[in-house]
Amino acid sequence: MTRQRWALVGATLIEPRLRSVAEGGVLIDGDSIVESGPAVRREMVGDVEVVDAKGRFVMPGLIDTHIHLAFDGGPRPIERYLDEGIDDGFAARLAVSATTALLAGATTIRDLGGPDEELFALRGLIESGAIIGPRLLAAGSVLAPPGGHCHFIARLTESGGLDAAIEAQLDAGADCIKVMITGGVHTAGSSSADVYYDEEALRSAADITHRHGRRITGHVTNTTGIERALRAGFDSLQHGSALDEPLARLAADAGVTLVPTLGTHAAMVEHHGDPRIPGHVAQKAGQGTARKARAFGAALAAGVTVAAGSDGGVTFVGHGSLARELALMRASGLDAMTTLAAATSVAAMEVGLPDRIGSLAPGHAADLIVIDADPIADVRALERIGLVVSRGVIVARGPTAAAVGQASGVA
Repeated sequence: MTRQRWALVGATLIEPRLRSVAEGGVLIDGDSIVESGPAVRREMVGDVEVVDAKGRFVMPGLIDTHIHLAFDGGPRPIERYLDEGIDDGFAARLAVSATTALLAGATTIRDLGGPDEELFALRGLIESGAIIGPRLLAAGSVLAPPGGHCHFIARLTESGGLDAAIEAQLDAGADCIKVMITGGVHTAGSSSADVYYDEEALRSAADITHRHGRRITGHVTNTTGIERALRAGFDSLQHGSALDEPLARLAADAGVTLVPTLGTHAAMVEHHGDPRIPGHVAQKAGQGTARKARAFGAALAAGVTVAAGSDGGVTFVGHGSLARELALMRASGLDAMTTLAAATSVAAMEVGLPDRIGSLAPGHAADLIVIDADPIADVRALERIGLVVSRGVIVARGPTAAAVGQASGVA
């Protein structure tokens, strides 16, 4: 469907931002929502093409706030990246991974670590309409010390300082900044107990990033790193697998968002003993599984804001797996509507676009999904998305879309 004025009617609209459920429709003009709610009915929208979604559920398109398009989500994603490098097929693989996420309902994705030139080029191709893909925000190279966690996709820092590297990364075109504050699982020789930067360096990094109107997030896997990030003014924590009750209260009071990436450890548990997984990865991931569950519980108890990110691309976390992440969050104690908000309105705030995405409100981007079953009753309904609309264009059709198309006369 080309961009035009059209309406989707007869649906149950779920708006996590308002925690509301209502019967109605969505009127779309070009790439934006003109109106949504009970007033949008077939007889009220005038002479426009109408898609009948009777009996279906409509909500904003999903937002995955943490992925790595450069990695393939197999048993050895880092090793494959290092072995193959940026070869002739690399750009095509990035595009396929992004499209996979879109077809699974993620109309916006944020890449938090990968090669600048290729990621920023893909972002430009999607924005220009040259290729079909989700809205892409990209940090590009992470910030890390030589030999530190993910140093192979990093703009390396010198002498523990971050300022010059952040200025350079923003000049290169980064949408946000990600600092590897601690070590992590996927880098040989790195430990989750490592801490790379002091609070002063992190505070300066946050100040510089905010002066440029960008958001800054940190990879943190131990209590020292988490506390430093919170006191330095970071906007969000990635993983936060050592979050305890005092730190969770500090995060809640500071309004800092947690992106827990529960699926990374769940995948390692499911594939425990797989001989293809590098030994250092299996060992470190196994040690952290129980900690991550406790950390998420502490976050919920303290009222920490939670956004959804799959960490798609890392070991056995495929692209397009955000629905699985949401199911894990729901099963771990997050209530249903808050779980949906974590991948829509809250995620929109986390990526810095709350006035443009994550809602069905007029003026927001016409990014939405249509599903057969109620995701409030069972969040796993999001694993069976039937229709994906990205910037006003129907880009994916499943069983739901086929039924809708037959009812509306849309080919």
